[in-house]
Amino acid sequence: MNYISQQEPNQMWIKKVLMLVLADILIVLISYFMALLLRFDFVFSSIPEEYLMGYLWSMPFWIISTIVIFYICRLYHSIWRLASVAELQMILIAYSILAVVYSLGMLFMQMHMPRSYYFIGFLLNFLMTTGLRFPIV
Repeated sequence: MNYISQQEPNQMWIKKVLMLVLADILIVLISYFMALLLRFDFVFSSIPEEYLMGYLWSMPFWIISTIVIFYICRLYHSIWRLASVAELQMILIAYSILAVVYSLGMLFMQMHMPRSYYFIGFLLNFLMTTGLRFPIV
C-alpha cells in the first residue's frame, strides 16, 4: 500500500513535466510562426516559400535547444502551482543563454529569414513562456 502511494506523486510529477514540455514545444512552434505571419501582415499566401521552408527546417533546432536549456536551467525540476521569483530568475537566465544559442544557430544554419522574424519570435516565445509559468489570476 505504501509503495503505491509513493508512486502516485511521481506519476503526477512526470505527467506535469511532460505537459510542460509539450506546452514549451507548442510555444516555440506558435511564436515563430506568428512572427512570420506578423512580418507578412497575417497574409499566409504572401509568405515566400523559402521562408516557410526555413521555418520548418529550423524548428527542430529551436525546439531541442529550448527544451535542453530549460532542463539545464532546472525549469522542469520544480513544478509548482504558482511559480516563484527564483523560477523567474531561472527563466531570465535560460532566455539569456537561448539568445546566444539561437544566434549561433542562425549563423550555423545560414538561414536568410527576415530579421524581424528572429526578434519577434524570440519575444513572443519569452512572453508565452512566462505567461504559462506565471498566469495572471
